[in-house]
This record gives sequence, structure tokens and C-alpha cells, in this order.
Amino acid sequence: MPISNYFVTLQSNKLNTMPYIATINSNNPQALEVINYLKNFDFVKVTERKETKKRTLTAAGHNKEEMFKQNLTQGLKELKAFREGKTEFQELDDFLDEI
Repeated sequence: MPISNYFVTLQSNKLNTMPYIATINSNNPQALEVINYLKNFDFVKVTERKETKKRTLTAAGHNKEEMFKQNLTQGLKELKAFREGKTEFQELDDFLDEI
């Protein structure tokens, strides 16, 4: 069920604007008729914005963005430890042999 946000600005001049946001089901022909009707007025500007995707969760219920941040932070900590001589990295050929 696609949902779209329509930003509707009613203006009588450049100084007087009244912005409204209408969220409609774009599968509904009556709702689209209303939007098309509003577009006919010279004092109405209609801008369509697709609804953004909600954050997706992994199977374990973790946010993918949060998991990425944690993995990146962990990688940077490991790189810092390597540069300080506290740890060593595995040779690339050895790593590739393991996978």
C-alpha cells in the first residue's frame, strides 16, 4: 500500500503562505483526484514526497545502521591497536585460505 506525502502550500503572495502536509494512500483514486484538483489553482503548489523507508532490523532485532556503527567502531579500535603495536593483523593470504 504505497503512501505519499504531499506538501501543499497555499499562498496569496510571497509573504503569506500556509504550508500543509497531507499523507494519502496513492492507490486511492479519490485521494489522487483531490491532489489533482488542488494543482489547478494558481495559489496552490503541490510537491510530492515519497515516504522514506523505516529503519530495518536484522533477524536478531538489531538496527542495521547501529550494527554498522558498532562494527566500524570496532574496526577502528583494532586499527589503532595495530598502529600502536599492541596487536598484529593476519596475513591476507592466510585469511583468504580460511574462507
